[in-house]
Amino acid sequence: MVIVACSLTRYRSTDPFYASYDEWDLIRFPLIKPYEAVRLTGNDWWGVSIPYIPNTPSLLYSGGVPFVQEIAVANEVIMVHTPYEPRVSENLRDRVFYWLAFIPATDIQVGFQDEGDFRLFIEEYGISEVAWESPDTLFQRFKDTGCLEWIPGCQ
Repeated sequence: MVIVACSLTRYRSTDPFYASYDEWDLIRFPLIKPYEAVRLTGNDWWGVSIPYIPNTPSLLYSGGVPFVQEIAVANEVIMVHTPYEPRVSENLRDRVFYWLAFIPATDIQVGFQDEGDFRLFIEEYGISEVAWESPDTLFQRFKDTGCLEWIPGCQ
């Protein structure tokens, strides 16, 4: 009876993108469609997928941002922080980003080396404070409730 009662409190989105938290080789939680945070089986780190958007400059992290430590979503802006430094040739050093912002509604994908530049950018979207959370915390909340604040239908 307790198991049935607990399962009734989990929100189920009608959109499959926002409904599942695991697949055969990974665990995941949705950000704003089509972005998601994923952790592959056997890895102890989270990544954030980056969909390809035609006719936009490509970020160094084609396909995804690895070793994500913090994520926040506010005002339809996905914010990601990673300390990861990929190995790149010296002439590409200026393209390594630690703070990234994604705005799915306008196909904006932008990265920053400097936190100050990142904060100036997000202020343009009405974000003065970032409520960073670890991917583990967000995943557990999504797994337990089926909701995260930015998922349509969740409060």
